[in-house]
Amino acid sequence: MIVRSFKDIEGTDRHVKAASGTWESKRIVLAGEKVGFSLHETTVYAGTETSMWYANHIEAVLCVEGESELTNEETGEKHWITPGTMYLLDGHERHTLRPKTDSRYICVFNPPVTGREDHDENGTYPSSPTPRRPDMPAQLRQNAPAPARKQAVFRTPTPDDGFAVWELVENTPGLDSNSPYAYVLWFRDFADCSLVATVDDEIVGFLTGYRRPDEPETYFVWQTAVSPRHGIPFLGVKLFDAAAERQRSRGARFVEASVSAENRSILMVIKQYARRRAAPVTERVLFPGEWLGEGHHDEILQRVGPLAPTTADTTTPTSTTKETAR
Repeated sequence: MIVRSFKDIEGTDRHVKAASGTWESKRIVLAGEKVGFSLHETTVYAGTETSMWYANHIEAVLCVEGESELTNEETGEKHWITPGTMYLLDGHERHTLRPKTDSRYICVFNPPVTGREDHDENGTYPSSPTPRRPDMPAQLRQNAPAPARKQAVFRTPTPDDGFAVWELVENTPGLDSNSPYAYVLWFRDFADCSLVATVDDEIVGFLTGYRRPDEPETYFVWQTAVSPRHGIPFLGVKLFDAAAERQRSRGARFVEASVSAENRSILMVIKQYARRRAAPVTERVLFPGEWLGEGHHDEILQRVGPLAPTTADTTTPTSTTKETAR
């Protein structure tokens, strides 16, 4: 049995202060205890901002003192964290914490940290193997480092993917419903402008798009969705980036999408893509809601560009027109 207090940790190697000056952590259980998790008391200072991405760990956080704003950087959602509130980063979400007052948290990491970790430039802790005691109970062995998360494979869709994509749309709140036939037909005629993401041949995400016939340098993203079942971090971001970059390599100079003003997740994806490409974003109402039926939101056009050509861009305007004007 181990009995230890946070007061015992003060001033020892287990008392870590961030190089950023935004937090300090007392780490009372570490990988060296060989129990499959680590336990910390972390204080984040008022008026600071800390961006984190635990790509190698799962973290559960319980607030016991103070008030903070938590932003899920993948969706744009904001949460107010107060004493008694827990958040769990079960999808390795990028997130930012902005304390209004000095805030104290009890944190559990799996796999455990070794003791001196600080955030790198991505807000990440390095991965570390977890020592295991031969007599570790089976339940704790299950909490030791999990096998590597499966990676999604991107590929061009085929018409027989249409029904699976339709099912994914039906199970995704907020997406307009279309018939299965629409996706089957889309994957016949616009497959080269679309992508599906698969894990073990299961479709876990998709993106549909096309090159505008009267403006072939513009790639329009029509619809995209991902399934949370496998918890793959940033899958939607990666799908958008891969599809847009494939079209940019084929001569596209603009990327468009229409969204509602409240759809912060796709707005964040678009703005991140534009920022990485150093391209401006303009917006305007594409279709007013009354054109689309009672209760429908305005469709706001987000237009990214002009985009710089890629080094792989050897597409001529003539071949682009032939490829996209179907």
